[in-house]
Amino acid sequence: LFRRLSVFAGGWTLEAAEDVCAEVDDTDAGDVVLLLGSLVEQSLVVAETSPEGLTRYRMLEPVRQYALEKLEESGEEDEARGRHAEYYLALAEEAEPRIKGGEQVEWLDRLEAENDNLRAAIGRSLESGEAPTAVRIGWSLSMYWVMRARQSEGRLLMEQTLAQGGDLPAQMRARALWALAACVYGSGNNEWLVALCEEGIALSKQAGDTRVEAHALGIKGMAALQLGELDRAARDLEESLGMFRRQGDDWGAAQILTQMTVAPLRRGDYPRAAAYAEEALELTRGTGDRQAGNIALYVLAQIALASGEHELAARYFRDALTLSFEVWDRTNVAYCLQGLAAVAEALGEPRRAMRLLGAAEALLEATGTYLYAHMDHELHRRVADAARERLGEQAWTTARDEGRAMSFEEAATYALGDEGAVSG
Repeated sequence: LFRRLSVFAGGWTLEAAEDVCAEVDDTDAGDVVLLLGSLVEQSLVVAETSPEGLTRYRMLEPVRQYALEKLEESGEEDEARGRHAEYYLALAEEAEPRIKGGEQVEWLDRLEAENDNLRAAIGRSLESGEAPTAVRIGWSLSMYWVMRARQSEGRLLMEQTLAQGGDLPAQMRARALWALAACVYGSGNNEWLVALCEEGIALSKQAGDTRVEAHALGIKGMAALQLGELDRAARDLEESLGMFRRQGDDWGAAQILTQMTVAPLRRGDYPRAAAYAEEALELTRGTGDRQAGNIALYVLAQIALASGEHELAARYFRDALTLSFEVWDRTNVAYCLQGLAAVAEALGEPRRAMRLLGAAEALLEATGTYLYAHMDHELHRRVADAARERLGEQAWTTARDEGRAMSFEEAATYALGDEGAVSG
């Protein structure tokens, strides 16, 4: 058991150890429980229990490297690695629908705890020539990568998968392309994003996979929004929405509706943008998806802000921030901080505005500064310039630095109304 446990990266649960390490030779699940306890007693394995009562196990890295050497010598390495990949493939596929619904927070946290193992499972699948397994894991994790600001990681893994999976079937390649596209969106590589989507659409049509086709059409429309091609975006998004509705996929429909707000919002057609946002919000009340709910509320906040309804805008921004904070979506939390900074500046609170902008800056730097179509790309600069004029350079810099020094939790608490995170 000691050597087999070395296949885990970043720790494991008892359930994972039983599944991956049992039923090899004569070892069964009951043996794993007893033997794992013995390894903990001998300090070869560390057991850590969370405040919620969940126990994870891990090896110190020098110990794991020694155990891995023993695994390689035993001749069991391929089997152990294969069982590890199978376990985390099953976990990822179980999580895929759950991270889009009411159990979103719990399952995103679970994937976060297992991120090292999931990454290792993709890597080992590629090493062993099992690119389809890597695709299945990546397809299942794509929205996790987006919501937890791990797009750079997902992008690298999917690029490797596509490079090594030259003979992938059409459906598999289309799914890998969509997972890659989901991680590329917002990075500024919009022409490449369009190319990825067009290839994915063609392959999904070839494979008869309407689910992937709807996803690829949707993100192609989002790329068009980024390029300012609003009419083309509208056509792609409307076609995607129709496909999701025919499939009975309320999660997908809500995601597309939030993006359909962008063109009317930019054209000043606030009633139409609000109608799309309200419909998306209603769908998320049924699905429990906080991501689309956040975007819909952010759009409604922008409309209220543009209409001079500052208190209403603040309420929408705070509600949006709350949803994103629950799933630890740091990128969208940062955009809500920018929105609340705009409200603060409009209400004559430039110091608070700069603290919020400083906190947003630090978060976006940490996550990679993704630029989504639904957010106001000029808001940060406009608010910062107005606050500098009111405060003067020294006070402006001090307030900004105070915001940058806040932790994620402190920034969210401050934005939601508790100014205890900083003094004054």
